[in-house]
Amino acid sequence: MFLIICILLAGDIHMNPRPSILQNIRLPTSNVMSVHNKSASIKELVLSKKLDILALTETWLSPHYTTSCISDNPPPDYSFNHQPRQSGC
Repeated sequence: MFLIICILLAGDIHMNPRPSILQNIRLPTSNVMSVHNKSASIKELVLSKKLDILALTETWLSPHYTTSCISDNPPPDYSFNHQPRQSGC
């Protein structure tokens, strides 16, 4: 504890500034419990909240499923990336 106090009192400890581009990123996560019939709602959420990135969990899309339910009609200037987990656990 003494060492920590000495380091803090030295005055040369500074917060690590983040790159300015990362300061205002909107990155929510949503557990959608099946994405199959929710593409319009997801698109509306992205556009209305002006999200930079939206992470979806529990999409119930299998690795072999064609992701056309979302990937064919993403909002303008957005793309869809599907990364299924490697195992069922």
